[in-house]
Amino acid sequence: MPIKVSHKAEQKSNNLNEETQLSYNGILKMANRIVYIKSKVYEDLLKLAKKYPSRIICGFIIGYKENNCFYIEDFHLFPAHVGPKIHFKPIWKGYYDAKDYITKFMCKEIIGEFHTHPDGNKELTEKDKQILKWLGAKIMVLVTPEDIIPIEYISPQKNQPATYNKLDIDVI
Repeated sequence: MPIKVSHKAEQKSNNLNEETQLSYNGILKMANRIVYIKSKVYEDLLKLAKKYPSRIICGFIIGYKENNCFYIEDFHLFPAHVGPKIHFKPIWKGYYDAKDYITKFMCKEIIGEFHTHPDGNKELTEKDKQILKWLGAKIMVLVTPEDIIPIEYISPQKNQPATYNKLDIDVI
C-alpha cells in the first residue's frame, strides 16, 4: 500500500487542468505530476542524510519517466569533495566512471541527481539551480534528515526564466 508524502501548495489559478501551476514558496509546482519512489530507496536516502550530518552526500537517481511521472528505482553514489564550505563538487573522474557503470554495465537510465542537505534546508540553493540547468530536463532530489523533495527543472522558454517544479512524491 503506497504511503502518500505530499508537499502542500497554495492554488494560484482557478484553471485546474493538467498543466495548472501552483505556487509553493516561490517555486512552481505542476498539478498531476508525481514521483514514485521505492520504499527501500526512500528509507536509504533518509538514512544517508542522518548518517552524515556534517557533509553533503551525492549521487545519481536511477529510474525512468513515463506519462509525466518519474519512477525512482535506485540510486548510486559518486565521489565528491567534502568540506564545510563545499556545497556540491564532484570528483569528475569518479562521476564519469559511475555514470558509465550505470548506463553501460547496469544498462539503467539516470533520471537525475540527488544530494543531501544535512542542515534540513528544503529549498534550492543557487548552486542547486546551476546543477539542474546542467542536468537539463531531469530531476534533482534534495534529501534532508526528515524529508525528500523532488524538483524538476524545465528549461527556459523564449523570454521566460527557467522553472523549478516541486513534485509530489509517493512511496511505494
